[in-house]
Amino acid sequence: MMTVTKQTSLQQESSSRPGPEETIVPIVQEELHIEKQKVETGRVRLTKTVQEREVLVHEPSMQEDIQIERVPVNRWLSEPASVRYEGDIMIIPVMEEVPVVEKRLRLKEELRVTKRQITTQRTEPVRLRTEEVHEERVPAQSQSVTSDGTSQ
Repeated sequence: MMTVTKQTSLQQESSSRPGPEETIVPIVQEELHIEKQKVETGRVRLTKTVQEREVLVHEPSMQEDIQIERVPVNRWLSEPASVRYEGDIMIIPVMEEVPVVEKRLRLKEELRVTKRQITTQRTEPVRLRTEEVHEERVPAQSQSVTSDGTSQ
């Protein structure tokens, strides 16, 4: 709602001086006063629901398997042997000292370590959630609210 108020004031000058002609000039000033009212045009009600569902997830899992093979060698050595690799196989020498008139190194055996990767399919249930929002329009109430918060 808008209210407009006009105020007009006249200012006259009277002069006791004799003069050719006296002029009256009106001075006009307009003022504006505005009021606002809040009017409810409608309402919205939101409802959220959560739905759960179970799904099966197929995911490959990896594990490493180590196979150890003992290979007898029984060979005499002049110096200690070190770990060596043949492709993916790590060979770890196992030595022993054998008492003889003279002492010599004999390669007793080698451990052949092979590393393999095994992939298997595993199925596990996983719970997934989905949210849904429903809206419901509610008609406006008949009351209106002014800018100072009072009801009319």
